[in-house]
Amino acid sequence: MLGVGLAAVIGLVLFIVVPIVSFPVPRGGFTLPADPSKDSALLDYAEPEGNDPLDPDSVPSVVALSASFRTKNYTVRSGDSLASIAKRFKLSTGTIISANSISSARQVTGGTNLKIPNMDGIVHKIRRGDSIGALARSYAVPVNAVLDANNLETETLRVGESLFIPGAKMRDSDLKRALGQLFIYPAYGQLSSPFGIRPDPFTGVRRFHNGIDLASPVGTRVGAAMDGRVADIGYNLVYGNYVILVHGDGFQTWYAHLSKVEVSMNQTLTQGQKVGEVGNTGYSTGSHLHFSIFRYGNPVNPLKYLN
Repeated sequence: MLGVGLAAVIGLVLFIVVPIVSFPVPRGGFTLPADPSKDSALLDYAEPEGNDPLDPDSVPSVVALSASFRTKNYTVRSGDSLASIAKRFKLSTGTIISANSISSARQVTGGTNLKIPNMDGIVHKIRRGDSIGALARSYAVPVNAVLDANNLETETLRVGESLFIPGAKMRDSDLKRALGQLFIYPAYGQLSSPFGIRPDPFTGVRRFHNGIDLASPVGTRVGAAMDGRVADIGYNLVYGNYVILVHGDGFQTWYAHLSKVEVSMNQTLTQGQKVGEVGNTGYSTGSHLHFSIFRYGNPVNPLKYLN
């Protein structure tokens, strides 16, 4: 089972102070160990979902454009936001982000110089195997619109060069990541334990903690940090009641020590939708939510992603 394999590796990283490595994808299912000292079954992790292909339904069809792609410079003023700048120039926020290769909206402050396109669309970096026809089909854009926007006389492309795709939209996950909205806090609470090496709350022995703990009263609402699908639900003596969600782009999230679970296997959830309630089940010193983010099977610091 996809989720059960991930749950197994979570037990390993919580109790063993060794670097995380990538393990082979399991052929069979595994369960979380009731005894953290028994790690023989913890050599596998759940296979994360790969990058989602662009959904053609999310991209509007566009009329062939005769205009060429151009940009003008704009210096960000105090009080500006990407949304307000986009509105001022009658463009989408994604167009501004893509044209300027913005990985985080926090980078855009007063005095920042931005390129403002003369039309909506996104910048695509040419990779080996790309062709005008394939790109036009992927983004649901007429071939002539791509040729005209980029002043191309032939369909020959060079790897590494940038191509403007008029009328195309950024993937929702890429847009949210740039805006700092990819993940939200799953519950209200006080950060009681950070990600990384920490003293075990019972023994004092320093061990690796693969997530963060949010101290909160029993019954506090726990929501999905990101759009996703329920990959595993279970109970373990160490983690108590837990839920694992799988997302696109190789992300997985894990919610543990729950007092109540309110989702079912393979259920699709939207960001913020209720997963369960904070509890004190399993190996716990008090009511709190243990929350972890995994990327391609490896734990990452949630505080780098949460908004």
